[in-house]
Amino acid sequence: MCTIKILPEIIESGVYSLKIEGRMKSPEYTAGVVSIYRKYVDLLKKNGPKKYHVEDKDYKKLEQIYSRSGFNEGYYKQHNGKNMMTFKKPSYSGQNEELIKEINSRFVALDKKLKLDGYIRIAEDEPIILTISFEDKYVTLYGTQPLEALKQPITEENVIKQISKTGNTPYIFGSLTVDISGNVFVPVKELNELRRKAIDSLTEELLSGYRRIIEPVKMDSSIDNISKNEIFKINCLVSNYEQFKICAENKYIDNIYISLDTMDVSEAMVEMCHNKNKKILLALPYIFRKEAKSYFKDKIEYINSLGIDGLLIRNVDEIHFAKTNFVGIPMIFDYYLYSMNDEAVRSNLKLGAIGYTESVELNFKELKDKEVSCGEIIVYGYIPLMVTAGCINKNLSKCTRTNEKYLLIDRYKTEFKVKNICRFCYNLIYNSLPISLLSVDSEVKRVLPSSIRLQFVDETAREAEEIIDKYVKTFIYNEQVGEIEPSTRGHFKRGIE
Repeated sequence: MCTIKILPEIIESGVYSLKIEGRMKSPEYTAGVVSIYRKYVDLLKKNGPKKYHVEDKDYKKLEQIYSRSGFNEGYYKQHNGKNMMTFKKPSYSGQNEELIKEINSRFVALDKKLKLDGYIRIAEDEPIILTISFEDKYVTLYGTQPLEALKQPITEENVIKQISKTGNTPYIFGSLTVDISGNVFVPVKELNELRRKAIDSLTEELLSGYRRIIEPVKMDSSIDNISKNEIFKINCLVSNYEQFKICAENKYIDNIYISLDTMDVSEAMVEMCHNKNKKILLALPYIFRKEAKSYFKDKIEYINSLGIDGLLIRNVDEIHFAKTNFVGIPMIFDYYLYSMNDEAVRSNLKLGAIGYTESVELNFKELKDKEVSCGEIIVYGYIPLMVTAGCINKNLSKCTRTNEKYLLIDRYKTEFKVKNICRFCYNLIYNSLPISLLSVDSEVKRVLPSSIRLQFVDETAREAEEIIDKYVKTFIYNEQVGEIEPSTRGHFKRGIE
C-alpha cells in the first residue's frame, strides 16, 4: 500500500498522525520512506492541496526502496477488489543499491548520540564529584574519597578515557572538564561505577517529564466478576438458532452472545433468556462500515425495545455508534479492542466498557501478572486469523451475495475455514484448530477471570452440547474429562514472540 498520491484527502479527513509500517525492514527503508512522506506533507502544508503533485522520480524511489508486485492505495478508494492482491507468488522487485547507499549516508550512518557536558573533581580528603548535563537537565553524584597515590597519581588523560566510555548508551561526551588536586589515585572500577550511576540518573531526569500517572480504575460491572465460591460464570457466543437453543436451555450458561454476522435476535429469544435468568447480548460486526450502518439503520428502535442486556463491541468505530444509538445498553469490549496491558484496559474502561475480553495472545503468566481485574477469557472456539473485506469469492469468481463457506489450504495441506459474511461484506478466515483450555483448567482458575467464554462457529447442536458439558464438569465440578481433540492451547502456554 502506498498513499503518497492521496495524502491531501487523507489529511483533510481529519487525520493528524501518519503511520508508516517498517516491520522487518532495514533502517534504509525506514529513512527513505519517511523522508519522502515528510517532504510531501511539508509541501502540502506550504502550498495547499490544489498545487499538490508527486514527482515521478519520488514515486519511483519508493518502488526502488522496496516493492512486492507493485503498489495499491488500500481501502481508501474502494471497498475491495482484485487489484489489492496478487494471485501469484509475490515477487520482490529488488532495491536500487545506489539509492540505498545514498539514503544510508544521509540518514543512517550518522552519529545520533546526545552530547553531554561533564565536570569531575578529584581532590585529597574530598569525595569525588561528577556532574553531567544535557541541555537544561543535570545530575551531580558523589563518590568515595580518592586514595593516596603510592606510585603513579591519576592523570587527566586516564580520567577522560574512563568517563568517556559511554558504550551502548545514547550518549557521548561533547566536553569533559577534569579537575585534579593533590597526589591522588582512583581505581578504574570506581570511575566506571560513578559514570554508570550518573548516566542512569540523568536518563531518569530526562524521562521524568514523560511518565504517565496511572489512576486506579475499578470495574463496576453489571456482568459480575467471579463469585467468592469460585463457581465460574460460563458464557457462550452462538452463530445459529440451534446453538442458541442448546445454550438457552442449559442452566449452567450465564450469558449468551448473539453473533449478528450470521443470525438475528428476536423478542422470543430475549424472553427465553430472561425467563431462564440469563442475559442476552449482541455481538456486533468485526468490521463496521456502511453495510453495518445500513443494517442497523432500520433496526435501532426495534433493538432498543427488546431489553437487550449488553453489546459485545469489536472495533473502535462501534463505541461511539453504540453510545449514540443504543443508549443505556452496557458495552463489553471484545479482545479486538486492545487489552494486552493494564493501561490499555484502564483506557477501555474509561471509554465506557463495563467489562472486557482478555487478548487471546496473552499467556498464563502475563494474565496472572496483570494488576487490573481479569476480564473474560475465551477457553474454547475457532479464532479468526484474519478479518478481511477482501472477499475470496469475489476475487476468485464473482460476488454472489450469499453466505458461503470455503477452505483455504496452505503448503502443509492444512485446511482453514473461511466464511462469507455478506450481511456486512467481509470474510472470516479461521484457525485450522479450535482453542481449548480444558487441559490447563487449573491455570485458568488461578487467573480468576470474570467469566469464561465458549465460541461456537459451525458446530452442530449436539457438538455444542457436548463441549458445554465438558466445560461444566471441568470448571464447575472440578472433574477431569480430557481435552477436546484435535485442538490447540493457542498462546496460553507459549505466549507471543
